[in-house]
Amino acid sequence: MRTDRTIQKRHSGDADNITIMGQSAGAMSVQQLCLSPLTEGLFAKAVMSSGGGVSKMLTAKPAAEQYGFWNAVMEKADCADLDAFRKLPVAELFTAWQAAKKECKNSMSANGPVQDGVFICKPATEVVAAGEQRHIPYLIGMTSQDIMPPILYKMAGDWCRTQAAQNGPASYEWFFDRQLPGDACGAWHSSDLWYWFGTLDHCWRPFTAQDKVLSTQMVSYLTNFAKHGDPNGADVPVWLPVDAAQHKVLRLGEQPARMGSASMPKLVWTMLTTKAVGE
Repeated sequence: MRTDRTIQKRHSGDADNITIMGQSAGAMSVQQLCLSPLTEGLFAKAVMSSGGGVSKMLTAKPAAEQYGFWNAVMEKADCADLDAFRKLPVAELFTAWQAAKKECKNSMSANGPVQDGVFICKPATEVVAAGEQRHIPYLIGMTSQDIMPPILYKMAGDWCRTQAAQNGPASYEWFFDRQLPGDACGAWHSSDLWYWFGTLDHCWRPFTAQDKVLSTQMVSYLTNFAKHGDPNGADVPVWLPVDAAQHKVLRLGEQPARMGSASMPKLVWTMLTTKAVGE
């Protein structure tokens, strides 16, 4: 008979081999965890899809610069002070927030992470320049019809190259371009998630044998990485890490998985001519 202690041990996991993963804003949150001085030793690997990497445009601003927006939210909610604001029902908070967003010229910046002096102490670019980020293995990439695809592609590549230049563990970059069946939206923002998680059967789209093979490979890459910090295995094509001499990424999608690169002019054209969508 199994004891409670045996059951607990079997399901406790390995505290020294934790992988964190996020997509879009979730990838940006993972990125902040990798930059914070408070997270040393808390996780061993990180996966960032469509939002990983560092740029001056997306770096956290000082908290005081965002007070104006949140004061406007408080006013929209008729809150006299911070205590009343904290007690505001969720539905009323979102109503006030939406109203304030309509009057804010840069609501994306106002709603992003801020330098609070504790979790985020300085701009991301300064953290990286000083080599103070988490030096762990990374898996990072984006999709061909993503939100701001050339910017995300450059951010991901720069992050991997920085890790290599600072003699950090291997970092692996991917580029997903499977034009999903069912409509003409292509490889849009978040379209890769069904493949990474092996959940094609839970989607309405008319996936084919090609999609199932691709998903099986991507699940293998992801789980290999989570277990060992290296996505490679006997059942998948070789995925080379980015370093000083190797700048290619793993192409996943329309063609069999292989090392290659994406066309930056094409990504710029996509951003200027195609409305980014999600599902």
